[in-house]
Amino acid sequence: MRINQELSNIEAQIEQIKGQMNYLQDRSAYSTITVNFEPKLPELTPTPTPTPSPWTPGETFNDAVHTVTIAYQGIVNFLIWFFVVLVPILAPPALIIWALWKLFTRKPKKPTQ
Repeated sequence: MRINQELSNIEAQIEQIKGQMNYLQDRSAYSTITVNFEPKLPELTPTPTPTPSPWTPGETFNDAVHTVTIAYQGIVNFLIWFFVVLVPILAPPALIIWALWKLFTRKPKKPTQ
């Protein structure tokens, strides 16, 4: 008898669980899942409007003086390099060539009578 009663309890539990499963299955069949995909848009920043800069002749003059100074410094730097590096290298061969030119192109002296 006890075994029969235990079997009845277990069958009742099984029926209860089956009922819950059927209920959940029916509920999930009518369930709706909504998924929305929205792109992440960049933040809109207002386009800056250019503001006109006032004319400053003093600043323009200073820029011109600075540019001329740099130009003259470049010329002086070139001359320093020219006289320190190139003249000692090129002067001896130039002097030798000039001396040979003078030696071979001189006019012979006329004999005096």
